[in-house]
Amino acid sequence: MKSAQHFLLKVLGVILLFASCHESNPPTDKETHISDRLKSYCTFSDDSSYSHISELKKIFRDSALDSATVVGCGQSSHGSHENFLLQSLVFKYLVEVRGCRTFVIEASYPDLLNVNQYVSSGIGKPEEVMKSLGFWIWETKEVWQLIEWIRTFNSSRANDDKILFLGNDMQSVTGAAKGVQEFFRNFLSEKAKNADQLLQPMLDSTLVIDPANRLTKQLFTSNIAAIRDLATDLKEPADSNRTEEFTLRERCIDLLEQSVFFSYDQFSRDSLMALNVKWVVDQSFRKGPVFIWAHNGHIESQCENNNVRMGCYLKNYYGSDYYTLGIDFITGEFNAKKFGPRSSSDSNSQYTVLPQSPCSFSDNAPGSLIERFSKMDHQLIFFRAKDSKHDSLFKTFDLYEFGSLHEIGAVFDSLSTQKDPTLTYEYTLPYDGVLIFRHSTPTWLIKAH
Repeated sequence: MKSAQHFLLKVLGVILLFASCHESNPPTDKETHISDRLKSYCTFSDDSSYSHISELKKIFRDSALDSATVVGCGQSSHGSHENFLLQSLVFKYLVEVRGCRTFVIEASYPDLLNVNQYVSSGIGKPEEVMKSLGFWIWETKEVWQLIEWIRTFNSSRANDDKILFLGNDMQSVTGAAKGVQEFFRNFLSEKAKNADQLLQPMLDSTLVIDPANRLTKQLFTSNIAAIRDLATDLKEPADSNRTEEFTLRERCIDLLEQSVFFSYDQFSRDSLMALNVKWVVDQSFRKGPVFIWAHNGHIESQCENNNVRMGCYLKNYYGSDYYTLGIDFITGEFNAKKFGPRSSSDSNSQYTVLPQSPCSFSDNAPGSLIERFSKMDHQLIFFRAKDSKHDSLFKTFDLYEFGSLHEIGAVFDSLSTQKDPTLTYEYTLPYDGVLIFRHSTPTWLIKAH
């Protein structure tokens, strides 16, 4: 009997201990003060469809977004359905409210000229247009729906009022070489054969450049210089309707040079992407602000010594005329390729990238920006981060406790992310504004990858 009583007391003690460990402590006065102050820099929407421009007009009121020359609109994951919907909605907002006519996405500039041709004139087969996007992360129904929306918009517009669909990336030597080839065939056909000979080594679809092979770099650099010589005396076409196309396609020569340079110095990517955005902004045919669709990690204006992002260069180019809008979610799933075990076939590769599949997480760093927003009962939160930077209360926050957003690329390491699911910054949060939505679901892939 005594042993039974003793056992029951033990069980009761464990239950009481478990319950006490899981009690939700009431917020302190400091926490309540922080929460109230955060809310004073926020506007809210309870529309979970993320499809109504009127909702953005409501939450973006009095925002510096409405005066920027360049708007970098980010994503916390390359595979979130709701994030893509919000980026599309922000772009449509800028089209309607600001007369934006330039869409730039984190994808190959030369390849995306085919997409631009499709949205401008309807030329091209949908399946071929999708291939031009180049990355599996963009081959989704969400991106295709936006492409079709732009094509429909353009169908009733004059040539000088159509939306341009451009890329700012330079990771494909072969894609850039094809772009240069197309330029010569369209505008300098008498020298196209000479250009083809110079481009031939770079048109190999199996081309893999070894950064240690300097002879390849010398050959490619020499050939590109010769290609520039071929185009030296070329003049813009007299037909004004072809001037824009000429300018866009001639730029492929610069992109070919960039892609070779990138192959030998991959840390140059963000600086080159920024340079390509600047080129677009400088064109006479550009109308309204330029919208950039890219990862949070590229659009942010953080300037670190060893990892300067595209947004830092753009902030240096344009100052307050560059607006950074980070987007993040509180919990949910997203598409990403997963890290796998060490590859036995490649001693230089730490991981094998396994096929894409939905990934998820539900925990946020205690005290982080996202964790604090999770306690606000709204579907969509717009945080005016730029305005809050002058608040003395927030400047006292520990860097880990406050300034952090998720940054999940096309590849996802679930183990490291579970350990530390956010990147952190000092309170100079590298965004002018932040959009937070509650729950993410995976993007709708058009085909399996």
